[in-house]
Amino acid sequence: GEVARAYARYLSPLKGLTRKCVVLDLDNTLWGGIVGEDGPHGIRLGNTAPGSEYQEFQRYLKTLTDRGILLAVNSKNNPDDALEVIRSHEGMVLRESDFSAVRINWRPKPENMRSIAEELNIGVDSFVFLDDNPDEREMMRQLLPEVLTVDLPTDPARYRATVESLPQLQTLVVTEEDRGRVQQYRANRERERARDGSASLEDYLGSLGIVVEVRRAAGDDLARIHQLFQRTNQFNLTTRRYDLGQVTGFASDPGTVLLTARTRDRFGDHGLVAVALARTGRPAWTIDSFLMSCRVIGYGVESAVLSVVSRLAREAGATELVGELIPSKKNAPARDFYSR
Repeated sequence: GEVARAYARYLSPLKGLTRKCVVLDLDNTLWGGIVGEDGPHGIRLGNTAPGSEYQEFQRYLKTLTDRGILLAVNSKNNPDDALEVIRSHEGMVLRESDFSAVRINWRPKPENMRSIAEELNIGVDSFVFLDDNPDEREMMRQLLPEVLTVDLPTDPARYRATVESLPQLQTLVVTEEDRGRVQQYRANRERERARDGSASLEDYLGSLGIVVEVRRAAGDDLARIHQLFQRTNQFNLTTRRYDLGQVTGFASDPGTVLLTARTRDRFGDHGLVAVALARTGRPAWTIDSFLMSCRVIGYGVESAVLSVVSRLAREAGATELVGELIPSKKNAPARDFYSR
């Protein structure tokens, strides 16, 4: 059994099955007790028992953010009580800035889950849900079966080991983009605020000061390019999953052009967010793959990349550029890209 589990932990990231966001309940999940009844100072959370097992669990969750996995809160609670603990309890390892989305209210949790997915612009099938309450877990399974709802053990001392062994949270390689991802989502929240204060979309995009840098793939880009090939579903025109060996081959093959796009704006650096793979030829070049992180959809990055591909094709003497589209269950956001 242990060998099978070890294989699963290795194969999940290889197959692109890594989940992107861990969504957490609060009472009896991140701390012991119920803050609304026990009060912010009556909960169990600290570096001695009882309460050290919750702190240990939080420490582990914090390491996930270093690997680019997001954390979010989905809790039925009085927001003032819960936020007081998150912001100022001395036993908390995780603070408000560690959570990319927070829902503390009395709405059904599946409804909150959909709203978190919308805010973060990721699918509900990217979520892992951790809640000590079996009724809440059952409701999530019934209403949102795509969410990975984990059966937490009754003993909180075993929370960490249970979650640590999930194959869907393993990552083989940690890239620069992963390390900065939580910061990027924080910057995204600031962008959203700027958008709310802008008169039009054009004004808003203009105010962001977006810089897109398109270049041929270099050696230190390859791990991140491979990661995008494995993980990107929504803006992905063909969803071909190339492995690291193939990606490395494309970078040096004279018959292919592998381009990357990095982008930044006044709120922060998005890092390497888009990849285009074209097969060269005459009279036609063919765009075999075009994929982009969903967090930059709508910023005009894709048009910038396409214009560079077109220019390179023209300079190489091609008279036609063929863009391939293979519709998938998830790539609706990309389908009209070439026709646009």
